[in-house]
Amino acid sequence: MCLDDARRFSEHRAHWTRFCHYPDDYLVTLFEIEPYQVIAVLGEMASRRRMETEDVLIQYGTVITKFSSRIHAHLSE
Repeated sequence: MCLDDARRFSEHRAHWTRFCHYPDDYLVTLFEIEPYQVIAVLGEMASRRRMETEDVLIQYGTVITKFSSRIHAHLSE
C-alpha cells in the first residue's frame, strides 16, 4: 500500500517487483473480493466505537472517498 507521498519516489519504484496501490484503491479491491468480510470488519470497528457502520463510513469518507462511497452504495441496495 502506498501513501500519496510515495509518488515522489517513482524513479526508485521502477525496479520493485510489487504493485503499489493507494489505500482507497486497495480497500475497494478488498471489498470486491470479499464484500461480506469487509462489511463485517467495519461493523466490528463501529461496535467498538459505539457507532453505526454508516457513521464510520461518513468519518472515513473524507480520506478514503471511493471506498466509503462504494460501501455506502452497497449498503443502500
